[in-house]
Amino acid sequence: MGIFDIFRKRRRHEEIHIGPGTRFVIGQPASYPTELAASLTDLFSTRPEVRSAYLALLQYPDRAEPPHTVIGINIDGGPEELLDQAGPRVRHVTKPNEFVDFVVISSGNQLSEYFSTIEPFYRAPGSP
Repeated sequence: MGIFDIFRKRRRHEEIHIGPGTRFVIGQPASYPTELAASLTDLFSTRPEVRSAYLALLQYPDRAEPPHTVIGINIDGGPEELLDQAGPRVRHVTKPNEFVDFVVISSGNQLSEYFSTIEPFYRAPGSP
């Protein structure tokens, strides 16, 4: 079991398990992807199961790949249908070589701990 699971949205979604000992750096992007956040906010506002969403930049220093934008979502239920709807929006506002990953926020993983320290870019009306 990984310390967190990532759902990568590019052409299709795939689940990635990140195991203990995996080194990563997470923080806020120097250039905030406002178009991506706005597009996802439009989608999330139509989905009552999405309580809140957060955005960060994730990099694996031991890998030769660019940093990934990661979207943390508080959601009631599974994310599969939401990810299917998010894919075209992500592709519309990102470059072909950019990664956008989604993680379901849950207790006990390091990404969720980070998201608890920042403000969400989306919060459903009436959600704490």
